Amino acid sequence: MDRERRHRLMFRWSLFTAALIAAFWMVWYRTNGSVPSVTHIKMTQNWTIELPFAISRWWDILIGPIWSVSLIAVLTKDRSEALKKNLITAIIFTMPIVLLSSLIFGLPDVGLTLGLTIVVPISVLIGLIIGLFYGLVSGLAVGLITGLVTGLFNGLAFGL
Repeated sequence: MDRERRHRLMFRWSLFTAALIAAFWMVWYRTNGSVPSVTHIKMTQNWTIELPFAISRWWDILIGPIWSVSLIAVLTKDRSEALKKNLITAIIFTMPIVLLSSLIFGLPDVGLTLGLTIVVPISVLIGLIIGLFYGLVSGLAVGLITGLVTGLFNGLAFGL
């Protein structure tokens, strides 16, 4: 998909989601007289995060377009280049860690000869498998989630 068409799609969907969310909260406001605010976030049954100030649900109007633009960016991206980049990055970062850990933890336990002939090759194979798995399967998801969480956190922390 060409870049200009992708940007038009992002712009249209962001406007649509913002208008849809604004219409929902406008109807809610007209019906109930006020829009709710968030003062705490319930993470688990026993763990609740208390916010230092109340956040109005009107801010959803800005968060909706962020999600729609992010989804369109992920769904229309050229996956072949992204997969190659994630695969190379995963292998580059995984292999030194696996080699160092096998040398540090494997050699003292089994000895130099057995360690270099069995432990290190098995560790390299495991490292390649982990690198391929991370690069092909979870690389895009981890990148998307990390980017969204970081962006939303910074946006809320510094924007408010």
